[in-house]
Amino acid sequence: MSLQSAVASCPATCGELLQGWLAGSEKLVAYGIDLSSRVTAVLVPSWPAIPATQVKMYQLCRLLLTHFGQPQVKIKLSRQSEIPLGKGMASSTADLVATCRAVARLFGRSLSAAEITRFCVQVEASDASAYLAQGLTVIDARTGQVYWQTKWRPQFASLVLEPATQLSTALVHRQLTVLQLKQQATEFAQVYQAFMTAVQTQSLTLLGAAATQSACLRQQLLPKPYFTAIQQFMQTQPFLGLNVAHSGTVIGLMFDPQRLAANDLLQQIRQQPFSAYYRAYIQATEFK
Repeated sequence: MSLQSAVASCPATCGELLQGWLAGSEKLVAYGIDLSSRVTAVLVPSWPAIPATQVKMYQLCRLLLTHFGQPQVKIKLSRQSEIPLGKGMASSTADLVATCRAVARLFGRSLSAAEITRFCVQVEASDASAYLAQGLTVIDARTGQVYWQTKWRPQFASLVLEPATQLSTALVHRQLTVLQLKQQATEFAQVYQAFMTAVQTQSLTLLGAAATQSACLRQQLLPKPYFTAIQQFMQTQPFLGLNVAHSGTVIGLMFDPQRLAANDLLQQIRQQPFSAYYRAYIQATEFK
C-alpha cells in the first residue's frame, strides 16, 4: 500500500578518511557527521516544475518508480539540507540516498545499501553514504561497489575547516588522471595497510595516522591552502589526525572529545593564520 508522503534523511561526510588507487581502481572510505539532507516525497497528480538543483533527484525518482512498477505515478520532492555545497561533504550523494529512501518508504518498500548505491551511480558518481549505518566501508569511487567492509563505527569528533571556495567533484574526477593516481599506488597501498591495522585493532590513533597519510598524498594532486600551517597547528594538540575531501575543499582535524575540549579548540583556531580562510566548527561522527 502506498502512503501519501514519506520522509528520509542521509548524513553528510567530512570528506574521506582515505582515497587512492588500489586493486585496479580508485577506492575510498568515508565517515558520516551530524549534518544531513532530508527529503520529503509526496504523491501528486502531475509532475511539478523541477528546480535546477534537484534535476538529478528527479532523474533518480523516475528510475525508482520504474523499479517499483509504478511508472505512471507522479511525485513532488522537497529537500532540506544542512550540508554545504561544493565542499566534498557528499551534499549531492546525501540528497540522492535520502531520495531513494523516501521514495521506497512511499510504497512501503526498502532498499539495501547496495541497491541504493546502484541506483545513485546511474545518476552520478557516488560514495559510501548509503553504507554508513553498516560501519566503515571501502568502495570503488566510480562504480560504488563494495571492496571491503567492517562493522566498526569509530567514535570521534572533527574540527571541520570549511573554506568559502566551492569545487565540483565531477570536475575533479575529470582533471585527475588515472596515471596520476597510479603513480601513488605503492604509497597508497601502505596507507591502506595502515588503515586495515587500525580497523583490526580498533585504534583511533592508527586510523588518524592513516587518514593523515592519505591527505598528504592527495595534497600533491589537489593542494589545500594553508595545509602546512594546519599540520603545524595539529602538532600543538593531541589530535588523532587530519583528513580531507579528496575531491573537494574541506578538511577535518580528528580528535577524541574526551581528551580535547571543543570550545578550547575553536578559541585556538581563531588565532591561527588560516582562520580567515576557513570557517571552523565541530562535528561528531555519525553512522546511520
